[in-house]
Amino acid sequence: MSFNAWTFPVFFVVVCAAYHALPGDRLRKAWLLAASLAFYATWDWRFVAPLLISGTIDFYVSRAMAARPDPARRKPLLWISVAANLGFLAYFKYAGLFVESVEAASGALGLGIRFAPLRVLLPVGMSFYTFHALSYVIDVYRGHVEPADSLTDFLLFLAYFPQLVSGPIARAKSLLPQVAAPRRPTADDVDAAVPLILWGYFKKLVVADHLVRVVSFAFGRRGEASGLDLTLGALAAFIQIYCDFSGFIDIARGCSRLMGIELQRNFERPFFSQTPIEFWRRWNTSLSAWLKDYVYIPLGGDREGRVRTAVNVTATMALSGLWHGAHWHMVVWGMYEGSLQLIWRRARERLPILERTHGVVAALKRLITFAACAFGTILFRAANFGEAAAYVAGLGVKAGPHTAFVAATIAFFSWPVFAWDALEEFAGGFVEKAAAHPAARPLAYGALLVALAIFSARKSPPFVYYQF
Repeated sequence: MSFNAWTFPVFFVVVCAAYHALPGDRLRKAWLLAASLAFYATWDWRFVAPLLISGTIDFYVSRAMAARPDPARRKPLLWISVAANLGFLAYFKYAGLFVESVEAASGALGLGIRFAPLRVLLPVGMSFYTFHALSYVIDVYRGHVEPADSLTDFLLFLAYFPQLVSGPIARAKSLLPQVAAPRRPTADDVDAAVPLILWGYFKKLVVADHLVRVVSFAFGRRGEASGLDLTLGALAAFIQIYCDFSGFIDIARGCSRLMGIELQRNFERPFFSQTPIEFWRRWNTSLSAWLKDYVYIPLGGDREGRVRTAVNVTATMALSGLWHGAHWHMVVWGMYEGSLQLIWRRARERLPILERTHGVVAALKRLITFAACAFGTILFRAANFGEAAAYVAGLGVKAGPHTAFVAATIAFFSWPVFAWDALEEFAGGFVEKAAAHPAARPLAYGALLVALAIFSARKSPPFVYYQF
C-alpha cells in the first residue's frame, strides 16, 4: 500500500483513530505493530517473514550482548546478528548482481558458466529496515543504547509503518523510546503534521509526477530529444527525485506526528549546498549519518592522511551507490559522488578563496555543486552504463521542437519548491513571523488543497525510493 494510493488515507485514519481510542500502552503498541505488519503485507505477505526472523534474532542477540560485559564475548554475538541481516539483504537484493557478474566474468575468460534464471523478489524497504537493525545492534554492542525490554517494542521500532518502506533510517536512541512509551499528540504535533502532509503530497503529486513525464521523454525517447532537451531532462530528473523522496518523508513525518511520534527530518534544502560534502550532509541525512558513523569513521575517516582519506571516501560512497541499487553503474554513481567530495577537498587546499561562504563566491559554489550533482543523476536514473554513456554523448545546448514545452514544464511545476526552500534558507526569520499570522495557515492550506485538486497527476507512479 503506497502513500499515493487512495487506500492509504483510509488505512491511516482507521489505524490512528483506533490507536488513540485504545486504553493502555500495551494494547496501543500491539495494535500499532499489527497495523504496521498488515501495511507491509499489502505489498506481499511473504515480505513479513524476513523482517520478523531477522528482528527476532536482533532482539535476542542484543539482550545476550548486554548481559556480557566482556567485549570479546560480545563480538561473536554481534557477528551473528550482522550476518543474519546482511545475509537476508545479500540474497534478496544482490544475488542477481552476483550471478550476472560471475556469468559476465566467465564469458570474458571463455568459460561460459551459466546459472539457472534467478527469480528473487526484493522485499520493499528491506535496505531501510536492515540499516535500522544494524545500527541498533552495533549501538548495543558499543554500549551507546540499552537493549529493548520487549520483543514487541523492538519489532515496532523496526516495522513502524510510516518509515518502514522508505525511511528515514531511524536510530534506536531516538525512535525506540517513543514507541516503547507512546504518548498522545499535542497541539504542536497537529500544527506541524498538517502542513507536512499537504506539502509532501504537493511535492509528489504535483511536482514530481509532472516532472517524471519530462524525465521519461528524455531518457525513454532519446532519439526525439535535442541536446538541450537532454540537458533539461537531467535537471528534471534531479528535481523529480528530490521532490519524490522528500515528499514521501514529509508525509511519513506528518502521519507519525499525528500519533505523537516524531521522525527525523531527512532533507535540509540540499539544492543550496555550497560543496559536495555539504550536499550529502543535507540530502538523505539519515543515510549519510549512518554511513559516516558505521562505515566512514570505522575505516579511519580523514585521520590517516590524504591517500587513506580518499580510499575511505571512495569506499563509503561506493557502498552508498550499492545500497541504492544492485547494479554496477550505481556503484560508479556512488564513486562519482565521492570523487566530487575529493575534488572539493583538494580545490579548497589550493584556493583559499573557496572558504568564503557569502557573496558571489558562495553563489558560484552553489551553482557548481548543483550542476555537478545533477549531472550524476544521469548515472542514477539510467538503466545501465550504455544508456548513461549514450545520454551523456547527446547532451548539448541546441534546442529542438520540444524544448520550450520541456523548459516550461520544469519551471512551472518546480518553482514553488525552490521558492520555499530559498525562503527557509535565506529568510528563516521572515518565514516564522509570516507563519505566526492568523491568516497564514488557512491561506497556505487552501492554496495547497487547490493546487492538489487542479494539478495532481491522474496516474501517480510509485515513489522512487520504494525500489531500494
